[in-house]
Formats: sequence, structure tokens, C-alpha cells
Amino acid sequence: MGQNAAPLSDNPQIVMMQNMFSKKHVEYEQPVTVIPPKGLSHAETVRYSSDESSSDSESESDDDISDGPSRLTSQHQATAPARKQQQQEVPYRIERLEKRKKSRVEFEDALRDLQKLPKSKKTCFVAGPNSLQACRTAAMETHLRLVIANG
Repeated sequence: MGQNAAPLSDNPQIVMMQNMFSKKHVEYEQPVTVIPPKGLSHAETVRYSSDESSSDSESESDDDISDGPSRLTSQHQATAPARKQQQQEVPYRIERLEKRKKSRVEFEDALRDLQKLPKSKKTCFVAGPNSLQACRTAAMETHLRLVIANG
């Protein structure tokens, strides 16, 4: 089933698939090796449009060609690359402990308020002390007590 072989079928879909998957001779070009001029690094010879600001590229477009690499070396200064992971001001573990302490204090305050609620003379549940409101208040109080006790 070469490229010059006659199609085995008259069905256009089969012919298309045979042509698509037939072996074709492809010639590849050899890559061109560019050697930078002596004394210049690869970074100095390559120039990207993003390296320049928009005002520089408009006003100095004619000067870029004449100045060449000497202008590039004065623009690019050697700086250390940014660290991928920076040290935080407060370590994560300490921050997490402080957050837990803060939430524990909030839970204790809420528990104290819930314990005072049924004892207050102003509190009057709609259906009495055994109503749905009272049962839910007791459930919230029990839940908070367990959360505080278990951490």
C-alpha cells in the first residue's frame, strides 16, 4: 500500500484514510547553529521586545542597530533570581496555633453566653422550657462543650 498504489476501494472515506496513513518520505532540514561573538554571553546576544519599555523602543529604534551589543551590556545587570519559597514573617505552625487559640476563646465565649441564656429571667422561649428552641439551645451548648474539651 504505497503512495502510488491504486486504492483498494471506491469508498471515498476508505481512500481518504489510506492516503492519510500511507508512508510518506519527509526530508528534515539540519538546524543552524549560531555561535555568539567572542566576549558576549548568549543572554546578551538575544534581545526581546519585552526587555524594553514602550517609550524606549519608539524613540531609540534607529539607535538600536548602530549601538549593538555594547548598549545591551550596560542595560542588563546581574541580579540573583527571586526565591521560589520565601520565608514567612510568622511561621505557619505558630500562625496555626494562634488561630486555634483565637477560635477556642471564641467558642468559650459562645458557650458562656449559651449557659447564661436559659438561666436569665428575660429569656422566654415561645413554647416553654422544653420547646424546640430550648432543645436546640441545649444541643448547641453540648456541641460547644465537646468541641472545647476535644480541642
